[in-house]
Amino acid sequence: MIKSLILTMAMTTEPASLHPYTAAPAAGNYILQMAYRTWTYLDENSVWKPMLAQKIPSLQDKTLSVITENGHKKTVAIWDIKTDAKWGDGTKITCKDARFGWEVGSHKNAEVNYKSAFDDIEDITWDEKIPTRCRFKFRNVKWNFYWDLPGP
Repeated sequence: MIKSLILTMAMTTEPASLHPYTAAPAAGNYILQMAYRTWTYLDENSVWKPMLAQKIPSLQDKTLSVITENGHKKTVAIWDIKTDAKWGDGTKITCKDARFGWEVGSHKNAEVNYKSAFDDIEDITWDEKIPTRCRFKFRNVKWNFYWDLPGP
Protein backbone atom coordinates (compact mmCIF):
# COMPACT_ATOMS: atom_id res chain seq x y z
CA MET A 1 0.00 0.00 0.00
CA ILE A 2 1.36 3.40 -0.99
CA LYS A 3 1.04 5.95 1.80
CA SER A 4 2.61 8.91 0.06
CA LEU A 5 3.75 9.95 -3.34
CA ILE A 6 6.74 12.18 -4.01
CA LEU A 7 6.69 14.28 -7.13
CA THR A 8 10.02 15.36 -8.58
CA MET A 9 10.15 17.91 -11.36
CA ALA A 10 13.03 18.64 -13.69
CA MET A 11 13.46 21.19 -16.42
CA THR A 12 15.79 21.26 -19.35
CA THR A 13 15.52 24.99 -19.87
CA GLU A 14 16.53 28.20 -18.23
CA PRO A 15 13.96 30.79 -17.31
CA ALA A 16 13.86 33.43 -20.05
CA SER A 17 13.16 36.06 -17.42
CA LEU A 18 12.72 36.26 -13.68
CA HIS A 19 10.66 39.43 -14.00
CA PRO A 20 7.30 38.69 -12.30
CA TYR A 21 5.27 40.44 -15.00
CA THR A 22 6.92 38.89 -18.04
CA ALA A 23 7.98 35.37 -17.03
CA ALA A 24 5.92 33.19 -19.36
CA PRO A 25 7.93 29.98 -19.71
CA ALA A 26 7.22 27.32 -17.13
CA ALA A 27 10.78 27.54 -15.79
CA GLY A 28 10.41 31.23 -15.01
CA ASN A 29 7.01 30.80 -13.39
CA TYR A 30 8.21 27.83 -11.36
CA ILE A 31 11.09 29.78 -9.84
CA LEU A 32 8.98 32.91 -9.33
CA GLN A 33 6.39 30.97 -7.34
CA MET A 34 9.14 30.04 -4.90
CA ALA A 35 10.53 33.57 -4.61
CA TYR A 36 7.81 36.11 -5.36
CA ARG A 37 5.11 37.00 -2.84
CA THR A 38 1.65 37.63 -4.31
CA TRP A 39 -1.54 38.94 -2.70
CA THR A 40 -3.08 35.45 -2.81
CA TYR A 41 -2.14 31.92 -3.79
CA LEU A 42 -3.89 28.67 -4.58
CA ASP A 43 -3.01 26.06 -1.97
CA GLU A 44 -2.60 22.30 -2.47
CA ASN A 45 -6.37 21.81 -1.91
CA SER A 46 -7.28 24.38 -4.61
CA VAL A 47 -8.39 26.93 -2.01
CA TRP A 48 -7.41 30.59 -2.42
CA LYS A 49 -5.42 31.87 0.59
CA PRO A 50 -3.90 35.25 1.42
CA MET A 51 -0.12 35.55 1.17
CA LEU A 52 0.88 39.23 1.20
CA ALA A 53 -2.56 40.22 2.54
CA GLN A 54 -3.94 39.54 5.99
CA LYS A 55 -7.14 38.17 4.44
CA ILE A 56 -9.05 38.09 1.17
CA PRO A 57 -11.72 40.83 1.11
CA SER A 58 -15.31 39.59 1.34
CA LEU A 59 -18.86 40.87 1.24
CA GLN A 60 -19.50 39.37 4.70
CA ASP A 61 -17.02 41.64 6.51
CA LYS A 62 -17.68 44.59 4.15
CA THR A 63 -14.10 44.74 2.86
CA LEU A 64 -15.57 44.02 -0.57
CA SER A 65 -18.37 46.04 -2.12
CA VAL A 66 -20.09 46.79 -5.39
CA ILE A 67 -20.59 50.47 -6.12
CA THR A 68 -22.35 52.29 -8.94
CA GLU A 69 -20.73 55.28 -10.62
CA ASN A 70 -22.49 57.00 -13.52
CA GLY A 71 -24.75 53.97 -13.91
CA HIS A 72 -21.79 51.55 -14.11
CA LYS A 73 -21.18 48.90 -11.44
CA LYS A 74 -17.65 48.50 -10.09
CA THR A 75 -15.92 46.41 -7.45
CA VAL A 76 -14.06 47.92 -4.50
CA ALA A 77 -11.79 45.70 -2.39
CA ILE A 78 -9.96 46.73 0.77
CA TRP A 79 -6.70 44.82 1.23
CA ASP A 80 -4.66 44.95 4.44
CA ILE A 81 -1.00 44.11 3.91
CA LYS A 82 0.46 41.82 6.58
CA THR A 83 2.23 43.80 9.29
CA ASP A 84 5.43 41.77 8.90
CA ALA A 85 5.59 42.17 5.09
CA LYS A 86 8.93 43.79 4.27
CA TRP A 87 11.29 44.25 1.37
CA GLY A 88 14.71 42.61 1.45
CA ASP A 89 16.20 45.71 3.09
CA GLY A 90 13.66 45.62 5.94
CA THR A 91 11.45 48.46 4.62
CA LYS A 92 7.73 47.80 5.16
CA ILE A 93 5.63 47.08 2.08
CA THR A 94 2.86 49.66 1.72
CA CYS A 95 0.04 50.61 -0.63
CA LYS A 96 2.42 53.07 -2.25
CA ASP A 97 4.44 50.07 -3.46
CA ALA A 98 1.28 48.37 -4.75
CA ARG A 99 0.27 51.52 -6.62
CA PHE A 100 3.77 51.90 -8.11
CA GLY A 101 3.75 48.30 -9.38
CA TRP A 102 0.29 48.81 -10.89
CA GLU A 103 1.33 52.08 -12.56
CA VAL A 104 4.44 50.50 -14.07
CA GLY A 105 2.51 47.52 -15.44
CA SER A 106 -0.29 49.79 -16.73
CA HIS A 107 2.07 51.97 -18.74
CA LYS A 108 1.57 51.69 -22.50
CA ASN A 109 5.25 50.76 -22.95
CA ALA A 110 5.20 47.99 -20.32
CA GLU A 111 5.24 44.46 -21.67
CA VAL A 112 3.40 42.12 -19.34
CA ASN A 113 1.84 38.70 -19.89
CA TYR A 114 -1.49 39.50 -18.30
CA LYS A 115 -2.40 43.09 -19.15
CA SER A 116 -5.90 42.53 -17.75
CA ALA A 117 -4.40 42.34 -14.25
CA PHE A 118 -3.47 46.00 -14.68
CA ASP A 119 -6.21 47.24 -17.00
CA ASP A 120 -9.03 45.93 -14.79
CA ILE A 121 -7.92 48.19 -11.93
CA GLU A 122 -9.16 51.77 -12.06
CA ASP A 123 -7.32 53.09 -9.01
CA ILE A 124 -5.40 52.13 -5.87
CA THR A 125 -5.73 54.55 -2.95
CA TRP A 126 -5.11 54.58 0.79
CA ASP A 127 -5.31 56.79 3.86
CA GLU A 128 -1.85 58.08 4.84
CA LYS A 129 -2.69 57.21 8.47
CA ILE A 130 -2.97 53.52 7.50
CA PRO A 131 -0.46 53.06 4.63
CA THR A 132 -0.93 49.28 4.58
CA ARG A 133 -4.72 49.35 3.96
CA CYS A 134 -5.16 49.56 0.18
CA ARG A 135 -8.41 50.35 -1.61
CA PHE A 136 -8.50 48.75 -5.05
CA LYS A 137 -11.25 50.04 -7.33
CA PHE A 138 -11.93 47.80 -10.32
CA ARG A 139 -13.50 49.08 -13.55
CA ASN A 140 -16.18 46.36 -13.48
CA VAL A 141 -17.81 43.92 -11.11
CA LYS A 142 -15.36 41.03 -10.70
CA TRP A 143 -16.06 37.88 -8.74
CA ASN A 144 -12.42 36.77 -9.22
CA PHE A 145 -10.80 40.10 -8.28
CA TYR A 146 -8.18 38.33 -6.13
CA TRP A 147 -6.84 35.96 -8.83
CA ASP A 148 -4.49 38.07 -10.87
CA LEU A 149 -3.64 41.17 -8.87
CA PRO A 150 -0.35 42.79 -9.78
CA GLY A 151 2.10 42.62 -6.89
CA PRO A 152 3.91 45.55 -5.36
